[in-house]
Amino acid sequence: MATETNTARAAASFGSMNGLLTSTWNRLEANGTPFELDPLRAANPFAVSLDLPVDAIGHDQASFDDAWARFEQRARDISAQRVTVRSTDDVDKAPFNEFAAQATDELDVPARNAIPRSATDAALGDEASAFLRARATAHSIVDVAAYHEASAPVVMRIKAQDGAFAVGSLDVYVHEGARLNLVLEADSPSAGTGAVGMAVRIIADAGSRVNIKQLQTLGSTWDYFESIEIKTADSARVDVDQVYLGGKKSFFGFGNALLGHKSTCNIATHYLGAGSSILDFNYLIRQFGKQSTSNLIANGVLIGSSDKVLRGTIDLIHGCKGAVGHELETVLLANKDVRNRTIPIILCDDDDVQGTHGATIGHVPESQRHYLASRGLSDAQIEALFTRSLFEKALIDAFDDESRAAISRLAETSFDYELGDAPDERDEESIQAAIDAKLAAGLAAGAAARSQAQASEGE
Repeated sequence: MATETNTARAAASFGSMNGLLTSTWNRLEANGTPFELDPLRAANPFAVSLDLPVDAIGHDQASFDDAWARFEQRARDISAQRVTVRSTDDVDKAPFNEFAAQATDELDVPARNAIPRSATDAALGDEASAFLRARATAHSIVDVAAYHEASAPVVMRIKAQDGAFAVGSLDVYVHEGARLNLVLEADSPSAGTGAVGMAVRIIADAGSRVNIKQLQTLGSTWDYFESIEIKTADSARVDVDQVYLGGKKSFFGFGNALLGHKSTCNIATHYLGAGSSILDFNYLIRQFGKQSTSNLIANGVLIGSSDKVLRGTIDLIHGCKGAVGHELETVLLANKDVRNRTIPIILCDDDDVQGTHGATIGHVPESQRHYLASRGLSDAQIEALFTRSLFEKALIDAFDDESRAAISRLAETSFDYELGDAPDERDEESIQAAIDAKLAAGLAAGAAARSQAQASEGE
């Protein structure tokens, strides 16, 4: 149960967020994460900025809530037909809590679902998501009319404020056949401590297209909470590009209910764990619709003593014949002190479906470290070889100058990287010129090092 000190301060401690639908062994400590937030004052309205084109401004919260409720009811009706993998509140007909208390060995206590197996849970968790919406510094409604493409992207930026909890909230309705580009960013332009949150609900109606671009560039003293919930109808498509580069403790919950026939969700995630940061991901893709498609591709680098868990669940629900779901994560462990947990899950409740999952997890061999060290590189410089590429890619793919400035500022303040101007990703000649320049610089540095070594030998 959430607790709050007063209206000016947001403090919370309750249950679990980022819980799995079907639990793993308790000893992995990955079935869910306790939600705890220290008392923080509410951020002032300047913490959240919104660029909203006039043809996408929504005014009727009740209409959105009614539409959201209809989609959730549809999910409940379909879920009621499922045959397998149901939640239970007891063990051998005894209440779970009593069973756990009487167990003589904690290893005898079975894993239990961290969140109820319903059709309406947000990936972050119902309670945590509702908490973010209730504490929103600013809330807006986006409404894109049927068969209309918004004249400009909708851009929500949240700026961290010292000692405050800054939360941006959006309810987005993209009607039948409509098009929308949505940009979501969280940044900490000034030093301080506190938390940033984001709560977004999206309805992608039949035949609509929604492109979401996300960027998180918080410094190492800020906590981050994110809840994104999506309902996707017939032939609708949602494409998501996520880049997470900073933060102290970051919790990401992404859920998409593919309710419609031939509905699609594609997610590409890039993340960096550095220092003693904690990254806690939970992706939940529920495929209700026939011939629905989902793809979750994650790539990350962990350095320092960072700790990351990524839960990726594709739930192929009874009735989704012809559905296809794929998930894959690639993780580079650039330091032996990091901790990584990758939990790809496919739940299958129907035949005539395809579900694949996998993970590639690798580290930098000691032989390569010794080789690089023999060339004068410190451990920090070796790690920088792998992390800098994430920043440079983010810079190339950034939405605008403000996004690029946030990336460059984090690179400089947290990692002492000085990033140059990113070439236009559409300008192949500029990209090739930048690559050639880096190769030339590397060759010149190598030649200089060899000359110096030969001179030393001559002496």
